[in-house]
Amino acid sequence: MSYQPPPPFAPSILAYLQLHSPKTADLFQKLHAVSTTHAVELTEKRKPQPTEAEKQKAEQLKAQANALVKEKKFEEAVQKYTEAIEICEETVYLANR
Repeated sequence: MSYQPPPPFAPSILAYLQLHSPKTADLFQKLHAVSTTHAVELTEKRKPQPTEAEKQKAEQLKAQANALVKEKKFEEAVQKYTEAIEICEETVYLANR
């Protein structure tokens, strides 16, 4: 799903601002352009959704990490949780880590 920018300001509002406060109208248009550009950049940087195989691998890593916690091998467990997070950013992996 790609980012859909919001529509520009309503023509009547923009026309009003241009008539009564051209500097404000110009500022609003610039802010709109910057926020739209920033939102597109953030969307493009987002990681793709993990595949089912990647989700299964992350679950295996979580299970291994849980076992390591029971053995009180905390540093190794953190490593496994981190690997799982790199594959699939599930909140439970973050919480467990």
